[in-house]
Amino acid sequence: MSFVVHIVVSEPATRVVIERALGDRDFDRRTYADGEEFLREARLGGGCIVLDLGLSGDGGGAVFEALVRRRVVLPVILIGRHGDGEEAGRAMMLGAIDFLEKPVREEDLLAAVERAETLFRAGESRRAAGADARAKLDRLSRRERQILEGLVGGLSNKAIARDLGLSPRTVEMHRANMMAELGAATLSDALRLALAAGLGPSGQAAIPNGFEAEAGSSLLRRVLDASGDGAWEWNVQTGALDMSERFLARLGYRVATVEPGFETIKDLIHPDDRNRLERALEAHLSGEAETYSCEYRLRTASGGWCWNQDSGVIVERDHRTGEPLRMVGTARDVTERKRQEDEARSAAELLDLARHDAGTWELDLDTRRLRVTARMRELYGLPAEGPDEVPRDELRAMMHPDDLVRLSEEVDRAIATGEAFRAEFRTYTSDGRCRWVLGEGRIVRDSGGAATRMVGLNQDITERKAAAVELNRVQSELAHVSRLGGAGEGDAPQAPPVRRPTRLDLLLRESCALALVDADSKGISYTIDVAGDLGLVRIDPAQVQQVLLNLLRNAAEAVAEVPVPRRRVRVAARRLDPDEVEVSVEDGGPGLAEAVREGLFRPFVTTKAQGTGIGLAICRALVEAHGGRIEADNGPDGGARFRFTLKV
Repeated sequence: MSFVVHIVVSEPATRVVIERALGDRDFDRRTYADGEEFLREARLGGGCIVLDLGLSGDGGGAVFEALVRRRVVLPVILIGRHGDGEEAGRAMMLGAIDFLEKPVREEDLLAAVERAETLFRAGESRRAAGADARAKLDRLSRRERQILEGLVGGLSNKAIARDLGLSPRTVEMHRANMMAELGAATLSDALRLALAAGLGPSGQAAIPNGFEAEAGSSLLRRVLDASGDGAWEWNVQTGALDMSERFLARLGYRVATVEPGFETIKDLIHPDDRNRLERALEAHLSGEAETYSCEYRLRTASGGWCWNQDSGVIVERDHRTGEPLRMVGTARDVTERKRQEDEARSAAELLDLARHDAGTWELDLDTRRLRVTARMRELYGLPAEGPDEVPRDELRAMMHPDDLVRLSEEVDRAIATGEAFRAEFRTYTSDGRCRWVLGEGRIVRDSGGAATRMVGLNQDITERKAAAVELNRVQSELAHVSRLGGAGEGDAPQAPPVRRPTRLDLLLRESCALALVDADSKGISYTIDVAGDLGLVRIDPAQVQQVLLNLLRNAAEAVAEVPVPRRRVRVAARRLDPDEVEVSVEDGGPGLAEAVREGLFRPFVTTKAQGTGIGLAICRALVEAHGGRIEADNGPDGGARFRFTLKV
C-alpha cells in the first residue's frame, strides 16, 4: 500500500517548510487548506497525517477528535505553538505520535514522518500476520480449535480433558494434530498464532479496547445476557451498576429489592474475595489487562454462597482524556464446577497424581517427623535409596527460603481447620537446580476423632510453571508490541521497578529451571557460576526474571542446531562494587554477526523468522530502569554473550 502524507496546514510558510523537508522523498502528498476540506475530501487508506493545531475554525484539536470518532488509525503528527502543549498532550494520550513546535525544523519533521512510516508498515505487517494466523486457525477441526482455546486460557491437558469430557490421551492426540495443522514446532508458536488471530480463552475473541467499542453497550449487554447466566453494565464514573434480572434471579433477589450500584454488589461479595476482584478490575481499568475476568463468591438471598465468574471489557472512554467510562460483562454461575473441582482435588486428582510420577509422604503431627517414598527423595534431590525419614533441618535446607514461612503457615492452617492442604513451593536438588513442587495432603484422624497424621502427594510441576511463564511472556510481548507502536524507541514500556531485598543466586537458579526445563531432552547443559557471596540485592525480582528468561530462551534457541558438545549455556553473576552487580548469559551457539549487533536492542529488530523484535528491547528498558546497561558480544568460544548490570 502506498504511503501518503496528508498535510493539513493553513499557514503557507509552514507548508513550504514541510514540502522542503520532504524534498524528493518518494512519498505521495496531499495538501489541505483547512480541516473541513480534509475531513470531506481525504481518502485515508494508508500513510500519515501532519495536522496543525492552529487551523482556522474549530482548530486542529477538533479535527483530531473527529478522526478518533471515525476510528482512523493512521499515525498523526501534530504541529503547533508553545501554548498548544496541553492540547497536544491530550491528543497524544489518544494516539497522536509526535508534537513539533513552530517554527518547525525540517530535520525534525522528516524524522517524524519516517517514524510514522515505520509504525504504519509495522501495523501492516501485524495485520497481515493476523490474517494469515486466522486463515491457519480456520483449517482446524472443531475439537482441535477447542484444544487451542484451552491452551490459550492456560489450561493443562488434564484440565482441558475434564472440560471437554475427553480422556487426556485423546486430548494429546488432538493437540498433536492441531500443532501439525498450524505448522507450529512448539507451544509458543501455537500460542503466538492464536493470539495474533485474536483468539481468546474458550473461543472468546479479543474485544477491542478503547474507542473501537464505544456505542451500543446496552445492546451488547442484552446480547451477553442471552448467552449466559446474566449480564451487567457499569458506569465507572458514577458507580451505577445495571444488573440483568437473570443475574439477580439466580441469587434469589428481585430487581425492585436491590439498590443499583457497585457498592451494593460489593457488599454481597465474600470478604476473602473482595481484594482479588478489585485487583482484577484495576488491572483492566489501568490498561494492564486487555479484559477483566474474576471468580468470586456472592451471598444469596437465602444466606448461602454462590460462585460467580465475571468477564467484562471497557466499551467507552472519554474521548479527551482516555479515562474509562463504561464497562459491560457477563456473569456465570460456576458453583457446581467449583464443587466438582474440590471433589476432584480431594479424591480422583490425588489418585491420578499417584499414577503420574508423584511422591507420597506422611507427616506425624505430634513429632513433625516426615516419612517419604523413593520418588519423594528424588524430588528433593536425594538418592532414591536411603532412609524414609527426612530430618527437619535437612528438609528446610532444601527449601527455597522465600517459601518456608508460607508453606509452614499452610500446614498449620490445614491442621487447625481440618481442611485439605495444597501449596506450590520450590526445592533445590543437590546440584543446585530449582524445581517447582505441588504438595497436596489431608488430615488423618484416629478412632476418637483426633488429628494424628497428614498424608499426601508431591508432584514436580516445573514444566507446568514454565508453560505458564511462556504464555505470560508471549502475551506480554504482544502487548508491548502494541504499546511501543505509539512510543519512541527509547521509551520504557513498563512501570518503575518495585525493589525489594532478593537473593540473586536463587533467582538465577529459578529462572534456569523455568527457561531450560526441557534442556536435558534437547541435550543442552547449563551451569550457574556466582562469584562470592552476593548477599541480598535490592531489585524488582519479577522484572529481572523477565530479562533472564528472555536471554536464557534465546540462548537455548541459539544452541538448538549446533553439535551436542556445544549445546551449553553458562549463567554467571558477580558484584562489581557495593552498589552494582553484573549478570551474563553465554551460549555455545554460532554467535552474533557484526551487522546485527548494533541494532539488536532496538524495537522491532529481530534475527528470528518468527520473532517479534521486542524481547531484547524490553530487556534493555528493564535493565535501564534499574540504572544499569546491557550489551552483547561474542564470547571467547565464539558463542553469543549478553551482559547486563544492575544498580542495587
